[in-house]
Amino acid sequence: MSLRVAAAALLVAALLAGCSSAPRQPTQVVEKKNRAAEYTGIGNRAYIEGDYSGALTFFQQALAVNLSVDNGPGVIKSLCSIGKVHIALGQQPQAEEVFVRARRLAATAGDTVLEVQSAVGLGELLIAAGRSDEARDLLAAELRYEKPLAGTRDLAILYHTLATAEKKLARLDEAKAHVDLALAINRKLKALEDVAANHFLLASIYAKREDYASALASAQAALDTDKGIENSLGIAQDLLALGIITTKLGRNEQAFDYLERSYGIYSALRMDSGLKAVLPDLVAAARRVGRDADAEAYAAKLAALEAP
Repeated sequence: MSLRVAAAALLVAALLAGCSSAPRQPTQVVEKKNRAAEYTGIGNRAYIEGDYSGALTFFQQALAVNLSVDNGPGVIKSLCSIGKVHIALGQQPQAEEVFVRARRLAATAGDTVLEVQSAVGLGELLIAAGRSDEARDLLAAELRYEKPLAGTRDLAILYHTLATAEKKLARLDEAKAHVDLALAINRKLKALEDVAANHFLLASIYAKREDYASALASAQAALDTDKGIENSLGIAQDLLALGIITTKLGRNEQAFDYLERSYGIYSALRMDSGLKAVLPDLVAAARRVGRDADAEAYAAKLAALEAP
């Protein structure tokens, strides 16, 4: 056997052996990936609690660690996490920059799941920026992945975000159809936080139709689910929705109670954006039920928040 043939035989043997088991990653790389995952977990908890600056710090730390070990999927996920914080903070240019980068990286890697996740993040940004028509077109195009993603949380989130864009465009039948699909998947997966979000969106769709009885039932279902998982921010949002819906139904005392409870949670979370959302309705509700002193106190709080 010639040296070349012998070398080739050794090379083939080495390649075949390599196919039998994946190469082990260096311990340091594994440790850094685990550290990035820990940062992401802490960031997610901070985000849920409305601590957006804290969430951003931990997501950026996760990104730095993922970049340091060239963890492509981790980098994309970190960028999407950072993008959602920028949306929450109203920082739309920064959000668009990171989501576009994440989507480009996912497409280059040929990762369907991460491409859909980054497209959903970009869609959420477009909706927040008042560009719901662009969001709908973007997200509808991602439905080409319905089959490979069937039954997954990622497909449910895609349906939900598409439904949000459709609701904004007053395509209420299409919106309800897509959120119903999302709800069916999330119920099967027992993804309760997402189930609550689906019910909340359904309440908004019913309210747009002026079907306030159905809106009330869906908002109550969202509240019950969020309470079951102790999702404080979700509870505050559900109570605000219930306050607005019961106002439409002429149940003024009940509306005031819901809105005041929502205000209490936003206060406990120290979440100015939530306080600014609930206070105008709370002030009006207090006046409707003759609580003038409360109305003046809440109006003063709102003025202080809005002061430059």
